[in-house]
Amino acid sequence: MADSARSQRLNALNGQITVRNPVYLVHEITLLMETSAPDLQPAPEVDLTRYPELGKRYQSIVVDTFVLIALMFAAGHLFESWQTAPESARVVAFLFIWAGYEPIMTALGGTLGQRMLRIRVRRTSDETRPIHLGQSYLRYVVKLLLGWLIFLTMGANTKRRGLHDLAAGSVMVRV
Repeated sequence: MADSARSQRLNALNGQITVRNPVYLVHEITLLMETSAPDLQPAPEVDLTRYPELGKRYQSIVVDTFVLIALMFAAGHLFESWQTAPESARVVAFLFIWAGYEPIMTALGGTLGQRMLRIRVRRTSDETRPIHLGQSYLRYVVKLLLGWLIFLTMGANTKRRGLHDLAAGSVMVRV
């Protein structure tokens, strides 16, 4: 339809709309929306190759699990040879390994698994910068609380962000 005809029809619609045919009403409302909507720019296309798929993330978790197991064995061996070690030192070592490895290494640039698979956790506001320690701990706590449920949202958003990424304002990227 020509622009002048659209303008005439829009002028006729100005004010009160009285239409007997519902299909005609839908058509007129659609026409009104098309002509009165501001020029919207399409959303920029997201480069999906920049964001690792679920398999890469699982592989990273598997590598980091083996690292945690190795650290626990090393701590166990250390405390076995140090018979007089206080129980509190054992507890602190255990907590540091389980509650410190992933968040601290992620904030410092990446865990061993992330580094081996060439993926990193970055800020959503600036994907070139690592997340800070507070974000890293928030991400880790949500991950612990929700378990594998964190990956439910990965297919629902273009940057493949898990629930823990959404909570912490982070995104996993390939490097």
